[in-house]
Amino acid sequence: MKWIEPTHTRVRGSRTFTTPDSTSNQKKGPPSGAQGVKKGMSRCQSQLGKLREIDGFSAVGIFSPSGELVEALGMDSQNLAELGAVANEILLKSKKAGVKMGVGRSDLVHIQAAKAHVLIKCLDETVDSPDTTLGRTHIHVVLVIAPSGNLALAKIKLDSLIQEIAPFFR
Repeated sequence: MKWIEPTHTRVRGSRTFTTPDSTSNQKKGPPSGAQGVKKGMSRCQSQLGKLREIDGFSAVGIFSPSGELVEALGMDSQNLAELGAVANEILLKSKKAGVKMGVGRSDLVHIQAAKAHVLIKCLDETVDSPDTTLGRTHIHVVLVIAPSGNLALAKIKLDSLIQEIAPFFR
């Protein structure tokens, strides 16, 4: 995966869609994925944009539980989709590992590497929320920030973001 200048794109299924402020002329295709995932498309762009306030922000992506990129802001969507697919696997394994260790299910994974910090956050209301009247959502959010970025603010904003966008996916 190569790191490139941030763009503003959305991905549905295997086709890439560009937003009006983007310079690409790609055409839209049919949507795919779960109904809740489709409903959340493009409604949460303003919430994602709030993460640009974090020093060192590179990219953020919302993923379905199966690892499909639903919404993206930042780096090239193909690179983010690849990064997110790997991050999704790590998150699923960390959930199982937490249970095996007796410390409970994990909902946040932090990968610290030479080129970036990658934060992977899970919201699974089917397990975490006792209120059945709201509907249930299960999404993963991957946030990438530069090594010198504000990690504490990133974690705070990520927690806030995932609660704000959850209703879009119910």
